[in-house]
Amino acid sequence: MNTAEGVASASSGHDADEVAVLVTGFGPFLNNSTNPSWLIASTLPAHLPASPTSHPSTPRINILVPPRPIRVAYRAVLATMPAFLASTYAAADVVLHIGLASGRSFYTLESRAHRDGYRARDVDGEGWRDEDSWARWGAAGLPEVLASGFDCADVWRRWREAVDRVEMEGGEGAGAGAGAGAGEAGGEEGKSGLDVRPSDDAGRFLCDFIYYTSLAWFADRSAKEEEEEEEGEEEDGGQDGTDPNRATIGNKPLERPVAFLHVPDLPTEDDVEKGRQVTIALIRALVESRRVTIEKRRSGQ
Repeated sequence: MNTAEGVASASSGHDADEVAVLVTGFGPFLNNSTNPSWLIASTLPAHLPASPTSHPSTPRINILVPPRPIRVAYRAVLATMPAFLASTYAAADVVLHIGLASGRSFYTLESRAHRDGYRARDVDGEGWRDEDSWARWGAAGLPEVLASGFDCADVWRRWREAVDRVEMEGGEGAGAGAGAGAGEAGGEEGKSGLDVRPSDDAGRFLCDFIYYTSLAWFADRSAKEEEEEEEGEEEDGGQDGTDPNRATIGNKPLERPVAFLHVPDLPTEDDVEKGRQVTIALIRALVESRRVTIEKRRSGQ
């Protein structure tokens, strides 16, 4: 488990040729005394070396995992994630939340999160009203839906290809909660026999909620940075203060470097191992897609 090293790395920063990925999982939910999302997150390696198929400029990946799972409760998420992103894990370049979609047999990459519509009560018996969402986010101008800053179609393609290369008998091979989405595409089982799909509906429960919470945090930070840049340009006589190292998609900043992975029930150790390899493949896909967008930014594309 890489939590202690993760805290140190996040607090002290990292080299420019490294990418820090914060990965979270949820605590007990339904009949799962240990949530499959946490079984995966808590056993990820602290570092991912370059794979045989990596681009020469692909950075080394450091994985940061909190010491405890996130409680499946609205107020616990609000008390935890903003503090993580602002302080303990402020050095994280990418955030990947993992959650359980009970009853499924496949994995989904969620592309967006919702501000409103949370009707189900959490493990503490508490709900979350649309009025609460408006007071926290809507009044500040945040929209009903926030999309990931990643090009999720590109990430999914890379993920799908990486999962096809996973060799379960030998480990990672070459590639390598709470709530359920309803917007998945059809089955996408590849050569490995592992079914991974894109989705645009994270389910209006804690998975969707933590996703929106993190996306909103980054959106708010980006807005503040833009205000500071505009003020700086005025002081500098109108010069462009854009950081060339900031990841972009097209001409828009990758201002919300957050992704969400829904995992199915994982009843056996072999299932958990497969889930871990699927997650590692997704982390690599996120980092590689991010690298490409940074290079596009530097080349002016």
